[in-house]
Amino acid sequence: MQQQRWTERSICLLERELEINLFSARRLAETEKLTGQCLMKQYDCQIFKNIKQPIDDLSRAHFWEFFDLNNGEKGSLNLISIANQFVHSYINCPFFEEGFLYGFLVCSDRKKTTSIFLVPLKTIKQIFLDVINDEIFRVESRRNPKTGEFRKTKIS
Repeated sequence: MQQQRWTERSICLLERELEINLFSARRLAETEKLTGQCLMKQYDCQIFKNIKQPIDDLSRAHFWEFFDLNNGEKGSLNLISIANQFVHSYINCPFFEEGFLYGFLVCSDRKKTTSIFLVPLKTIKQIFLDVINDEIFRVESRRNPKTGEFRKTKIS
């Protein structure tokens, strides 16, 4: 983001928009309106391990004490996993690098005991572009020979 000055209000508005849009993307995925290619794509993030158990409602205001924020590992998550981290966020904090908003540190209630994720804004932007540009050109339907279940495959 090129915005120079981030107030508490502008951060809150951005968080709200990200949550609404990521929820919408997740909903499109759940209702099978996106192709498998879009759903399987992996997006870059950084993963920081929990080093001090347990983090709870009283201690989450000081979440940085619970995660090894100096030793992140490169990782990747798919669209639904990233959307879930934001939609079910236990921790959601803007991350600034050299005075510029770089991304968000997020973790859901389920992941708080293991790790927190740094999701860059460029990754979130790419997710939105991929969802917007995802077009289903053909739908193939087959019955699974083992289970008898009828499955649809969307092809872009």
